[in-house]
Amino acid sequence: MTAKHVLIKLAQPSLRNVVFQRLSENLGRALRLPSKQTIRSEIPPTRKLAESAESIPNLQPLTIHLSPKFSGESKQLNRLGEINLYTVKNARLYTDLRNRRLIWNKETSTLLTPISYHYFEDSAPNPRPLRPVHRVKGRSICLWNGGAAENYFHWMHDVIAPIALASDQGVAINFDDYLLPWSSSQFQTETLQQLGIKLRDCLSYLKFNWIDAEEVSFISSTRFGALGCHFSKPAIESLRALWIPESKQSGERLIYITRRDAKTRKVENEEEILSFLEPLGFEAMELASMSVAEQASLFQSCKVVVAPHGAALANLAFASPHCHIIELFPPNWVTSLYANLARTVGCYYHFVIGEQLGRNQSAYHVPLDRLKPLARDSLGM
Repeated sequence: MTAKHVLIKLAQPSLRNVVFQRLSENLGRALRLPSKQTIRSEIPPTRKLAESAESIPNLQPLTIHLSPKFSGESKQLNRLGEINLYTVKNARLYTDLRNRRLIWNKETSTLLTPISYHYFEDSAPNPRPLRPVHRVKGRSICLWNGGAAENYFHWMHDVIAPIALASDQGVAINFDDYLLPWSSSQFQTETLQQLGIKLRDCLSYLKFNWIDAEEVSFISSTRFGALGCHFSKPAIESLRALWIPESKQSGERLIYITRRDAKTRKVENEEEILSFLEPLGFEAMELASMSVAEQASLFQSCKVVVAPHGAALANLAFASPHCHIIELFPPNWVTSLYANLARTVGCYYHFVIGEQLGRNQSAYHVPLDRLKPLARDSLGM
């Protein structure tokens, strides 16, 4: 059978669903955790980007080793973990935020590969843009770290977490300008203010995605591994510290997070699920209208969280250790992202893979016979 025939067959909905289901089952077995014990993953070191930095003009890397405050649970993590801060003088920057962050030495038009990412090689723009370039004087920091500006998960874990960690390690976050994936969302404004960053100093990529910078710094990512699905525990602790006091005790709340107003990955039989969960004491919660502080407090107060896969689970960073997480997946989108975040925090993690019953690809059905035993076990029933 040729590759062309395979692609044709996979395009048939019935066979495609079978393939996705098999893949989901294999991944599911890999993710499953014992229900009565917390497994803490061994977090690999933050990816170093400076392999060839010394040979690139105007690129000045600075490695920041983690302080002893993070040595409590894992000496190996403390030994291996580090973040990198880079400073580039006379640089030209471009981003579309989703697929490309490109930085050139303006004098030589050399692409600085250690701090650039580019997922599609045939779409790299020329360093001589057609549109006007915004010039930034003084010291700036670039946080074009990938993901959509409107997405809560990417903002919290690709923008805020690296700043919080760097600040905890003694980096003075007091730049003249901040180059951000900023769209003036409520959660973005709140988090920047929490960090003490003045909004007047923020430049949005929506308006300025071609920039000439006199001096610009970059912080390496605090997510790493395949598809960025592993999390730096020190970065999560720095993020938690912004909203969760160490003295605050965990609670007993049981919540179900609804996606009824979302455009994709909606649960078709949500009312049926709630008719089962509500008598057990679960509350249905919609997070879109809540502040970050309210969301952090909510997750910290929970004993069990049941939620469809989505950006709201970025708040697992604020969950208490030993909280039970039950994630609901559509059959064609199964990922270990939140399983790894749950492990990093110390939560129990469970999941249910749903079914596609009709042609509506934006919604899926969650079999109650798969959800019920997990929910009851989480409650000790």
